[in-house]
Amino acid sequence: MTRRAGVAALLGLALAAPLHAQATGSQANLVFGVAASRSTGRTMLWSVGRQALPYVNIQDPGNPPIAPDTLAVGRDIDAGFGLMFYGMYFPSTTFGFSGEVHFLGTQYADRCTPVSITPPPAGEGQNGNALACLDIDGRELSTSTVLATVGVVARAWSRQQFSPFLRLGGGLGIISRSSVDMVDTRNTTLIRVYDTGEGSSLTFSAMGAVGFTTRLGSGGYQLRTEVRDNLVGYRAVTMATPAGVIEPPTEVRYKHVLSIVVGFEVVLEKSRGRRY
Repeated sequence: MTRRAGVAALLGLALAAPLHAQATGSQANLVFGVAASRSTGRTMLWSVGRQALPYVNIQDPGNPPIAPDTLAVGRDIDAGFGLMFYGMYFPSTTFGFSGEVHFLGTQYADRCTPVSITPPPAGEGQNGNALACLDIDGRELSTSTVLATVGVVARAWSRQQFSPFLRLGGGLGIISRSSVDMVDTRNTTLIRVYDTGEGSSLTFSAMGAVGFTTRLGSGGYQLRTEVRDNLVGYRAVTMATPAGVIEPPTEVRYKHVLSIVVGFEVVLEKSRGRRY
């Protein structure tokens, strides 16, 4: 009896081991999260090599007009911090849907270099364009870009501690500040390089992201880490205007804004693991 009992116990352990090995964890079906983002790098938006401006003497604005000045001007999209709110629903183990609102952390960085500057007559006064260019060059302008995106998600190992994923999506964006207007107001005379009179603008956007989620504790919370490429349409200056014409020709250019995102998720619905 003792030998039979021992054999039975060994057989029981042998059968239980593979059953335990095939046990699966729970998977998240519905999540809501908040994330911080950091955009990286600087991207050139537009550049004009020779922009003519009417001569301005800020100490004698009524002086007779003389030869126009010429400036090289441009604008870049610079990095910044952002915030994102999102939700995801997975009707199956592998595929799901996502929706998000992303406050993209970017700003404009302006460039200006004098090409041809006319000195004031008899050395009197100051050239307003030269001072404006000095103020514009290196100036950073904060802008609020809000992207509302819907998309699809593909994930692997959804019941494991770490689950990699791929996301693709598209939607609309609102840019709060004109990407074209370039005005200097810090001198006594207002200098307008470009001024369209436009404020916020509506644009199309797309995004692609890869990353992974990390389960915390029993699976009620998760951390999400992803690297994403945001494709955003900005209006850009295409060519110089004649001196005194402040509304330039423009076109929409789609620019890549890379971001690193770290988020905290609450699992609102999950399916429990099973044994086979």
